[in-house]
Amino acid sequence: MPVGWIEVKTIVAWIILGLAIVSFVTVALIPLNLLHPPLNPLDNSNTLISDNQDISSSPHPYQPQLLIAALKSFYQPQSQEDQPVNPSDEDKITKLVRLFNSYFEETFRTSGIPGAAVVIVYNDQIIYMKPLGVKKIGEPDPIDIDTLFQIGSCTKAFTATAIASLVDKGIMTWDDTARGYYPDHSYFDLYDPQVADEITIRDLLSHRSGLPQHAGTFHVLDFWYDFDETLYRLRFLKPESEFRTKYAYQNILLALAGYASGDATGMSWDDVMKQEIFLPLEMFTSTTNLQGYLNSPNHASGHRIINGQTHYVDPINLDPMGPAGTISASIKELANWLRFQLNMGKFNGQQIVSSQSLAETHQPHILIKEYPQFNLSYGLGWLVYTGSYNAVEHTGSTRTFNSNTYVLNSENLGMIVITNEGTSGNYYGELLFNALYSLYKKGVLPASATVSDYVPPQEDDIQSLLENNKLPVILTFDPLPYPIDNYAGNYYSDYWGNIKVEKKNDSSLLLFPGKNPNPITLNHYSSNTFNESDYETEVTFSDFTSGQPQQVFIQRWALFGENGTFIRV
Repeated sequence: MPVGWIEVKTIVAWIILGLAIVSFVTVALIPLNLLHPPLNPLDNSNTLISDNQDISSSPHPYQPQLLIAALKSFYQPQSQEDQPVNPSDEDKITKLVRLFNSYFEETFRTSGIPGAAVVIVYNDQIIYMKPLGVKKIGEPDPIDIDTLFQIGSCTKAFTATAIASLVDKGIMTWDDTARGYYPDHSYFDLYDPQVADEITIRDLLSHRSGLPQHAGTFHVLDFWYDFDETLYRLRFLKPESEFRTKYAYQNILLALAGYASGDATGMSWDDVMKQEIFLPLEMFTSTTNLQGYLNSPNHASGHRIINGQTHYVDPINLDPMGPAGTISASIKELANWLRFQLNMGKFNGQQIVSSQSLAETHQPHILIKEYPQFNLSYGLGWLVYTGSYNAVEHTGSTRTFNSNTYVLNSENLGMIVITNEGTSGNYYGELLFNALYSLYKKGVLPASATVSDYVPPQEDDIQSLLENNKLPVILTFDPLPYPIDNYAGNYYSDYWGNIKVEKKNDSSLLLFPGKNPNPITLNHYSSNTFNESDYETEVTFSDFTSGQPQQVFIQRWALFGENGTFIRV
């Protein structure tokens, strides 16, 4: 055999051997990277390589570019059929993480959401933590594990847990009355004064006051009232059910419980949160108000998807209902919160809140709905599932951010998803959890990309209700019966306060609610009805005297049992 042929065979053999070694190293290192996150949470060197990471500045200088390319190729989303896996080759959690990572990347690319981050905890170990995307659409600055996101109503569980810590210390009890902290009736009262005297911290944290849902929420969002003025105006709202008999989601009354914790300790609610929760859980960069979030040099910006396009939206000030929805935190620090909840109050070997007090927040306190195989209830700051499915969960929305928290204590499994988009973020979080739960229980992804059967009440249900009340498109309309100037003036409601209506042009008006300097445009629709520009809902003027309307009905402020009628003053 010629010598040259032997040399060619030798070279080919070495090439094949080299490729085999690279393949072995690639496959061997990937599970290690997924299953064993760095012990030091500040060390990002072992995090998954995400699409927004610059490989040229990757913290893996010791790895050849071929291996980095192989890693990125491995993580390109593919269907499970494209990735057959022999169960004997990897354990359940390794497979779960591998398939979930592909699913997260694949669905994120088509979500329209600028930035998201996910953490999964199992048996007190962070088995997965990953950010994707950018802080602000149109800008290159990537999300990282330290980026602050507004978590909205997932704040409620933090408030309830801080109070649990104060219960442990004998400073508060779950059955303290709100009246005990706010004895002045001119400050706090309700339509039924007996309920105002008897309502407890437990009632406030579990949404069983009897008031219609979202009582006072629009006072903050639309009228720009502070907490004190909003709380004062609740006395003019009639209850929709008997006290302690029906669940109706609240922000203002739950915030009242949080502010009571400040009164109990002689501190602000913000300081209570820092002392009882943030510091013990090493959540050093987390904040409790808008200014703290804005002051952080590493915070995501909020967005909304409108007509299929993602738009940046200026921050919304929710500080008046702070204990119900204003915490901002990073996915790294939320991982500590998740471990603490799964360990029933213990973090890094130290009992921060007693298991008994924390368990009280996880218990059902008011039934929301019975399903064939499980019940959905509300605990103290948590949605609670009992039956064939057992978990505590919550969603959060600030209109421009969304968050989802899932705690399955019986499985030692938990997950948090945070996104900087306000219209579809909650549904996306549920989509990801559905994938995780299916992988954990069945070892496969769901058959279809749909939200799970146990969908919790949406934090942004206000938005869907408003959209369902849009005025229909009409081909013909009746002209204005009176000159546009006749509709201008000041109108008043005991529950809502003042609104001011001014002329914009011959067919449009400007409506200024409360202390909000930003007007809502009212475009003429037909006869004495206008179409407000935000949600296209009805605004109708009536009861005319000498050509001037004496009252106006505003549909967007009559969705939850409120009186949406204002009288001219």
